[in-house]
Amino acid sequence: MNIGIVVAAGLLMYAGYAAGTAMMPETVGGKGFDASQAHEILAPFIEPIAAAILVLLVGISLGGAGFLFVNYHKTAI
Repeated sequence: MNIGIVVAAGLLMYAGYAAGTAMMPETVGGKGFDASQAHEILAPFIEPIAAAILVLLVGISLGGAGFLFVNYHKTAI
């Protein structure tokens, strides 16, 4: 779960920073991109972010199942 969160959040932060700085005016160091050009910067990050979220969901599911399994066996003993 933690790996999925770190990777997804890191990719989201980096992609947002890259697209946001590209949309800034050229006078302040940006590229002056419009929204459609900024989306071209964000497009390659879609699948890796989705994969990280899937890792996160698998971690949550396995963690919850492990919690239930351990607590069920404690009460059954």
